[in-house]
Amino acid sequence: MLENKDNIVDYFSGVVLDKIAVGFETGKKTARFDNSYFATILGVNRKFANNVTEDDINNELSKFNIPEIVNDGEDNYYTFKINGVYYCKPQNSDFKLYDKVMVYIPNGNWDNLYLDHAVDAQGSSANNDSNVRIPRVIEAVDPPGGTADNNNLWIEVVDKVPFTDMTENEYYKMYCYTSDEDSEDSVQRWQLANVAISKESPDDGTVGMYWIKTDNDGAFTEIDICTSASGSTYTWSRVYPDSEIGSTPALTIDLEPPIQEGDYWIQIDSEGNRNLVAFYRYEYIPETNRMDWRLVYKASVPMLFSQPEDPSLTYTMKDGYYWIEIDNITDKHFVSARQWENNTWKLLCTASEGGGGGDVYINISHAILVQQEDIV
Repeated sequence: MLENKDNIVDYFSGVVLDKIAVGFETGKKTARFDNSYFATILGVNRKFANNVTEDDINNELSKFNIPEIVNDGEDNYYTFKINGVYYCKPQNSDFKLYDKVMVYIPNGNWDNLYLDHAVDAQGSSANNDSNVRIPRVIEAVDPPGGTADNNNLWIEVVDKVPFTDMTENEYYKMYCYTSDEDSEDSVQRWQLANVAISKESPDDGTVGMYWIKTDNDGAFTEIDICTSASGSTYTWSRVYPDSEIGSTPALTIDLEPPIQEGDYWIQIDSEGNRNLVAFYRYEYIPETNRMDWRLVYKASVPMLFSQPEDPSLTYTMKDGYYWIEIDNITDKHFVSARQWENNTWKLLCTASEGGGGGDVYINISHAILVQQEDIV
């Protein structure tokens, strides 16, 4: 459907954007009003992860009435955290400690909460061999971040905390912005990084592999990279913080993965109005030899603002937008007509009184976009 412009026009025509989620769900949603969260299994029945304190264990056992014995065929009790709060879900599943899962809240009803295997942004299930990736659809005024400096790092987390407060419980995936050696185009993009997490250096490795070093309590302290491997000898060099081999890469910590090929961006005029401006797909652009947003559909009529105040102070402007400046919202007398071009307003014409002048022609093909009293 996305390659057929007519279908896209029909699909978006007259639609308020916060109501068009059907058909374009993100990888973390399964229905129109569902909520979903990444989480890590911290407890299976009465067995808990090493970093869950004794006090927390006793509290959860009592709070969630976790039985001493769970027989075969009965629901297991899975404990996990969402935004720092413990939850427990009895469910007939085979999750293990430290498994990465998705917590789904159908229609926002927490009483119907259920767990499923998590699928990361690269299309791989955290707990099985699935290779299906669901593209994300992002509504935003400005382009969602898709580019970065070479070798920058991005950690996707299940609970957002500073790097030095992070443990494996918060960590989900790490990505590096670099070129893919197996790709024909050799263009830079966010790649899933090969990562080991441990207090001591890994017993094996490959050049380019990352090691997240931890302290005695399991908290992250630094990120190293394998710079050489010879037999059973590996050289690890710190890259974050304070790189030992060059400039320190920027590190992003976010609940979402970085932009991936195939993701979509619905460009809106403002967070308040949420009117459609254009529709883009993130992909490789041969002309520029880089990953970028390719225009799929653009609204045919430029935005037209009729107001006394400069709209660029409130809205994100795009080339071609018009501003009909009026004296006030009561009288609505015409003052000037301007068009946004190269990050500034180009004056097209002014009111004739006081020596003004100029000609302006604005093609309005959709009368519903303006009110009769606003037409010049």
